[in-house]
Amino acid sequence: MNQSNPDKPGSPGGPGGTLEEQRLGEWLVRNLLVDKGELELATARPGDPMGADALLQRLRLRGLITNHQARRLGESLDSLLGQGIPGYELIDRIGQGSTAQVFKARHLGTDRLVALKVMPGRAGGPSSEVQKFLALARAWARVRHPRIVQVLDAGERPFPFCALEYLPVPSMERDPRVIKRSTPFSERDLARVGLQVSEALCCLHGKGVVHRDIKPANLFLLEDGSILVGDLGLALWNKVDPHQARERGLALGSPYYMPPEQIANDAPLDGRADLYALGITLFQLATGRVPYSGDNPDQVYQHHFETPVPRLNQGRPDLSAAFCETVSNLMAKDARHRPASAEVVVELFGRIEARARLEGGAKAGR
Repeated sequence: MNQSNPDKPGSPGGPGGTLEEQRLGEWLVRNLLVDKGELELATARPGDPMGADALLQRLRLRGLITNHQARRLGESLDSLLGQGIPGYELIDRIGQGSTAQVFKARHLGTDRLVALKVMPGRAGGPSSEVQKFLALARAWARVRHPRIVQVLDAGERPFPFCALEYLPVPSMERDPRVIKRSTPFSERDLARVGLQVSEALCCLHGKGVVHRDIKPANLFLLEDGSILVGDLGLALWNKVDPHQARERGLALGSPYYMPPEQIANDAPLDGRADLYALGITLFQLATGRVPYSGDNPDQVYQHHFETPVPRLNQGRPDLSAAFCETVSNLMAKDARHRPASAEVVVELFGRIEARARLEGGAKAGR
């Protein structure tokens, strides 16, 4: 898994920083040896070495701590920072969320790159938050499918973490091969996306899991053209919502991709919600825009409820009637009018992709 959310370049714990450097900075501020402003003055410059020792030296060279303090703290780093996450070598930070950070790391036992999601400083935090994090990691680890990003490991000490499959590509939302294309996706490529995502949804729905956040930001296009589905952080597990989103007026998900029943928190939400989001995603990949937009989420929500489903063939007259009709049916506002299951969608896109492949081969043979 490859995520990114750039922080201020070079800041302690930011991109290019290390978890140990961030933890040391937090410890120094917490114990009043420096304040946050002084810590910011020790920001690494391009080419500067990174790590806890390097941070101490930058603080010393800028006169923010004394030589004696730098030496004494350097001798105590092991006890201050612990041993990190046993068995993993941290390389770079590649993502930042509200409660966790994601690092590119190496599992030392297998020499395998992973995306290591950690909750630094949370080992002694609220137990409910930690247990929710670990429960999600363990549940996700039980979902094994070639179209779904895998959780490989999880643990609680010295702080909560989970290791995910590392993907050397950004999500389709940020992938230059997607957003900087000189030509639109062909019908065959679009059908392949629909086919492979619905294959992943077959697995999830068969286990009672509703992904609840299908969108380009959670899809990954590998170099061989295959698609992986990631981020089960908002998933509904056997009708149990770990986020307790059923409060009045609270809808979890991404506004552009949510079906009306998810916006309204209608129970019970089922896999057809993911099929709606898949339809929106395919419309966006085909046209370069989402079908419903607005100045704020409420406007977008209103479009999902009231605006007629746009006709895909108006913007892409080259696409077949079968493909456009399938996408339109996925985007039906009433879940009863969508395909009954992800298995049905696999069959539909399988036929469309096969026909497009045959037609492409026939044209190439002329």
